[in-house]
Amino acid sequence: GYFCLDSRYATATNLVFNRTVGLRDTWAKAGE
Repeated sequence: GYFCLDSRYATATNLVFNRTVGLRDTWAKAGE
């Protein structure tokens, strides 16, 4: 769902996308 918001920032889409993935990975590990 976060990706939809990130799409607004076309210039930094890649940066925001990478940061979002990193955060999701952290939560995934915390869940385990």
